[in-house]
Amino acid sequence: MPSNSFFNLRDTVGRAKQGQSESLGERLRRLRRDAGYSLRTLGTEIGISYRLIHYYETEGERIPSDMLERLADAFGVSTDAILGRKGNGKQKTKPRNRYVWNKLKKVETLPAGDRKQILQLIDTLLEKQKLTEQRS
Repeated sequence: MPSNSFFNLRDTVGRAKQGQSESLGERLRRLRRDAGYSLRTLGTEIGISYRLIHYYETEGERIPSDMLERLADAFGVSTDAILGRKGNGKQKTKPRNRYVWNKLKKVETLPAGDRKQILQLIDTLLEKQKLTEQRS
């Protein structure tokens, strides 16, 4: 699909929504929150302003197809899931918190020494949690 094409959300969602009560904006908001994003962090992640995301969640009727794809990638779901089409639209493996997952992917790009320090910190925190759980 060309990146400059638009989905008319009113028409698309109307067809996809048959028998469903969740609006597109409600679905976007739910997916964003389920993935652990605030408006600002999602905007930063996909390269748009948080106000535009808010617009899509509250009033938007048209969305560029490339934006739909970016949102789907950030949420770890298919574009069909965003549009409310049949099936859950989930990708095979979806982390519980997409924000944390995206940060960890960025850690992979750091220099080896920095990566090692971050992984040591994570290991230390996980060991601390394990010891706390054992005491409880």
